[in-house]
Amino acid sequence: MLYGLSLRGEPLFDSPVVDSGLAWADALSIASGGGGEAVFYKPPLLPYLLSLPARLFGPEAGPARLFLLLLS
Repeated sequence: MLYGLSLRGEPLFDSPVVDSGLAWADALSIASGGGGEAVFYKPPLLPYLLSLPARLFGPEAGPARLFLLLLS
């Protein structure tokens, strides 16, 4: 938990890239009511979990990363 909190100042902390960027984009879509993308190569649970902090805290990825740290 302390290591994850120490990463808050890093440039990519609020800007997810590659797979985490795709999951975050799906989470934002779910949080806005649009639903996730219907593809079979991505696990569906992560975007749905990430849509909770996206709905509560907005489109910044930082609170979602902290949510995942608490969850883990």
